[in-house]
Amino acid sequence: MQTESMRKTAAGRRFRDAGRVELTRLAALGLICIALAIVSPHFATAQNIRNVILQASLLAMLSFGMTFALLVEGIDLSVGAVIALTGVVAASFIVKGQILLGVVAGVVTSAACGLFNGALIGYLRIPPVIATYGMLFIARGLAFSYTGGFAIYGFDMRFR
Repeated sequence: MQTESMRKTAAGRRFRDAGRVELTRLAALGLICIALAIVSPHFATAQNIRNVILQASLLAMLSFGMTFALLVEGIDLSVGAVIALTGVVAASFIVKGQILLGVVAGVVTSAACGLFNGALIGYLRIPPVIATYGMLFIARGLAFSYTGGFAIYGFDMRFR
């Protein structure tokens, strides 16, 4: 039988071990960055750092949203498909020069998908994994139908 102090000690040991793993990963990342800065003259430039931050910003926003879903013991499998649907809806307006309308349409589209998922989970008591798996296919199908399977291109230089 474990005593309270034994449980606290085991939990503290797991926490310290997890911290060591994270520090090891951070040190490895630092070493890789140093090596790449030495090997490539373009790696440690302001433009490259800006590009990395811009590319990582989308993943960071997705991660923050997924963190909240996981904190309430849920999961959202439809994130990628909803982003695709939101992107094609927004892009279809933006390519016509209606940037503000495109942004609003994208936000409304993603909010509608989230509201639909929330209604299925909250009111109909469908498990989050099932509801969001269904939304994954719905959003993917709508995005494909909306574009006919073709890429949207021809964005105005102001937008790019």
